[in-house]
Amino acid sequence: MKCKFAKFVTLGLSALVVAQAAAAPSTFSVSANGHYWLKNGSPFIPLGYNRYDIWNPNDPANDGLTVAQYVQRMAANGCNVIRIWAEQGDQNATGEFYLERPSGTFQPAQVARLDALFDACDLYGVSVMVCPWDTYNIKNNWSVHPYNRVNGGPCGTPAEVVSNVVCRGLIKDKLQFMANRWGSRPSFFLWTFNEIDILNTSDADQQAFCRDIGGYLDAIDPSHPFTISWTGSGAGNPNVVRLATDDAADIHFYGAISGVGAVAKIKETATLRDGGYMNFGKPLVLSEWGVNRAANSDDLVNAESWGAIAIGTAGAAMPWTDKYTYGAITASQLAIYKNLGAFVNSVNWGGFMDNRTASSTDITDSASAVTPYGCLNKSQAIVLLVGSRVGTSTATTVTVNGLNPGTYTVDFWKTYAGGKHSTVTATANAQGKLVVTAPAVPTMQCLYIR
Repeated sequence: MKCKFAKFVTLGLSALVVAQAAAAPSTFSVSANGHYWLKNGSPFIPLGYNRYDIWNPNDPANDGLTVAQYVQRMAANGCNVIRIWAEQGDQNATGEFYLERPSGTFQPAQVARLDALFDACDLYGVSVMVCPWDTYNIKNNWSVHPYNRVNGGPCGTPAEVVSNVVCRGLIKDKLQFMANRWGSRPSFFLWTFNEIDILNTSDADQQAFCRDIGGYLDAIDPSHPFTISWTGSGAGNPNVVRLATDDAADIHFYGAISGVGAVAKIKETATLRDGGYMNFGKPLVLSEWGVNRAANSDDLVNAESWGAIAIGTAGAAMPWTDKYTYGAITASQLAIYKNLGAFVNSVNWGGFMDNRTASSTDITDSASAVTPYGCLNKSQAIVLLVGSRVGTSTATTVTVNGLNPGTYTVDFWKTYAGGKHSTVTATANAQGKLVVTAPAVPTMQCLYIR
C-alpha cells in the first residue's frame, strides 16, 4: 500500500533527513555461545529500562526533562539502551500518539517525536529497542484502531491483526516505512513485537506471524534483530522462540519478586523454564521485569539488573517506568545503573563471550545465608553473592571450580552504588579450584575474577 506520508517526507527534505540517509546503521550479530549481542563486531551488553511516555511533557515520570535531556541523563548514568513504543495507547482515544492513522498514513507529529528520540540517542550513544505496535492499544481501543474493518482496515477482531494476511501486509508497509526512516540510525537496535498473546492469538497464528514478519525484516533490514514477547509469566511460546526468524528469547515477568528474590527468578527463567531460555541458542532478553502494579523499589532494580548480568543473559533485566503505575526512575536507581555500567565496562568481554551459567558445583560458598550466582569460562568469572534477605551480610568464602591454574585478580564490587570495594589476588590450583574470602557487604556484592 502506498504510504500517504511519503509525500510529506519527499516534499519536506531537510538537513536532518539528508543526515539520516548518510548515516550508517549499527549491525548486530550473536556471540559464538549464543548468549550475547555483538554490535559492529564488538561485545554489546544492554543496560537500561522501558520508557513509555517519553514525549508527554505532562508526564511527571519525565522529571521535567526534554527528550534530549532525558536520554543524556540515561547515558550519564551508565545506560546504553532505552525500550520505547513507536505509538502509545493510553492517550490514543484522540489518536495523537498513533504513528499510523488511518492505515498507510503516517502522522507527521509522531514521526517528528521519533526523529527527536533517535537524534538524542545517536548523539549520546544510547541504543533503541523499538516496539512497532502497542497490543494494549490494539485491544482496548479497537473501536478506533486503523486496522479495524469499520475504520477501513482489514480485520474484524484484534486477533486478526496477527492472523490476517492482508493485515500483515499493512504491518510490513509500516515496518518498511520505519526501516527507511530510522533503520540507518546508529542507535537503532532491536525490533520487538510486544506481548503478542494479549490479542488472544493461537500458537499456530503466532508461529505464522513470526515466520512472515521475521522473515520480512530479515530481508529488508538484516542489520537489526527481531523478537516477540509475551505477557509477564516468566515464559514465552517455545514453539515461536525456537523459530529461526525469532532472533532472541524476549521474556517478561511481573509478580512477587523484590529485594533478593529476583535473581532466583531470572535464573529459573534462564536455565529451567521450558528447558531454559538461555538454552535456545540465542540471546535471552529480559525486556520487562517488575512487580505488578507497584513502583519499582531500589532493591528490585538492583537485583534484576545485577542478577541478569551475573547469570550471563544478554543484558540487564529492564523495569518499566511510567506515571500510571511504576513511577519514574529515581536518583538512587540511576546510581545503581551508573555503578553497574562501570562494572560492565571493567569486564574483558572479548575474552568472555564463551562463558556458561555457573552450576551448583562450579561456584559454592561457605555461608548458609548467602547464595552464589554467576557465569564463567576457563579464564574469568563473575560471581554475585546474594544475602538471604535485604540488609544481611554477604561475607563468605567463595570457591570457584573450572578455571585454568594460575594467579587471578579479584575485584569486589558493591552493587547498589559505591563502586569497587576492594581488590585481592587469589590462585587457582592445578585442579582449577580458586578460593577467596569475600568481605562483609550488605545484601549483594559482585566479584569479577580474571
